[in-house]
Amino acid sequence: MSRYKPPELNGNKVAFRGRRFWVIEIAEGRWFDIVDKDVAEYAVYDAADGLTIACASRKEGGGFACQTWGGLCELDYDVDTIEEIGRVSDRKFRWMLKNCT
Repeated sequence: MSRYKPPELNGNKVAFRGRRFWVIEIAEGRWFDIVDKDVAEYAVYDAADGLTIACASRKEGGGFACQTWGGLCELDYDVDTIEEIGRVSDRKFRWMLKNCT
């Protein structure tokens, strides 16, 4: 039995799939967990914990503007590539859970 739980896409599509972190492209008129197109273009799903840990949108000129939340905090940060969104978001998310509760 795999320790990773794939997300239910519900009409959205996978923009990047790592073993643990998936970046889900939000379809127009759809939600992925608590993220819709009005919030961000992408949701970041942690398949190990089975939850959405961040959201992201493409920046003009390249890269991604990301936001994660945990405890009483929200944190905004930039990431260069879609492949690194999951790892960076996880690091920010875990820091916030430890320091902002």
